[in-house]
Amino acid sequence: MYDADGNISAPVERCVTVESWGGYAAVAAKWEYVESEIAEGDMTTATYEVGEAECYNDEISCTGTSGTVEVFDCYTINEGILEIKADGTFVFSSDENEEYTMDAESAENCSQVIENKDYVYNSTGNWAYVSAEKRLTLIEYSYSETEVGGETVSETVAPGEGYVLFHGIAELNGNTFVFYIEEDFGETDSQETSKITFKK
Repeated sequence: MYDADGNISAPVERCVTVESWGGYAAVAAKWEYVESEIAEGDMTTATYEVGEAECYNDEISCTGTSGTVEVFDCYTINEGILEIKADGTFVFSSDENEEYTMDAESAENCSQVIENKDYVYNSTGNWAYVSAEKRLTLIEYSYSETEVGGETVSETVAPGEGYVLFHGIAELNGNTFVFYIEEDFGETDSQETSKITFKK
C-alpha cells in the first residue's frame, strides 16, 4: 500500500481467523483489474486506469551543494487477473512496471537517475467471503516475481503461515467486484481510501 507521499507501508504481522475457505459461489470467477480510485474523505483525489502510471513527486538534496532536484517514482499495472475458484483457492497474476529514483546517484549528479523494472507477479492461495458482511479474505501461500530479462524470486510459506493480500470490504455487483482499502496515516483528516475495481 502506498501513502500520499509514495512510501510503501511497513509489513505488519496479523492474525486472521477464517471459519472455512470459499463460502460464496457468486464470487468464483475470473476477474480483470480495471482501475483504482484514491479518495481522502468524500473527495476523489485521483483515478488510475489499467496501464496508467501512478506517480509521486519528491525532492532530493544535491551532494555538496545547497541545490535540490525534483524526482518522481511511478508504478503501473499493465494487467491484473484474479481467478477465484469454487474450491476455495485463487490465482493472481499481474504485469507491472516500476520507475523509481536511485537516491544516492541522483543526489551525486543533482539530476534524477531512474531504475526501470518490468516484472510479472504470480500468486496462489486461499480465499473466504462472508456475504452478509461483504468481507473478503485472500491469503497468499506462494508467489513468484519474474523480472523481464532478469531473475525470478519465489517463496512458499510454512504451513500455518501466509501473507494477507486482502482482508476487508469487497462489494460484488453483477459483473463488478470492488475492493476497499483504508489507510490511516495518523494525522488529522489523513485517512485515505483506495477503491480497486475488477470486472469479469
